Amino acid sequence: MAPINKFLHRDEGLVTIEWVGIAAVMVIAAIGITSYIMEGADGVGGSVDTGLDALADAVRNQTP
Repeated sequence: MAPINKFLHRDEGLVTIEWVGIAAVMVIAAIGITSYIMEGADGVGGSVDTGLDALADAVRNQTP
């Protein structure tokens, strides 16, 4: 019974579990932040595309 009691009172593995949990939270946060940034960049890219298309049309329609 002593080895089981000794095993139950050890806490070295608890630190490892805490670090794994912290790392998992950081990975999930990084994925969420990346998704948020990509959505914003997609919106800005669409605006730039629209502006460049309008500019190209204006240049094509100029008469020399």
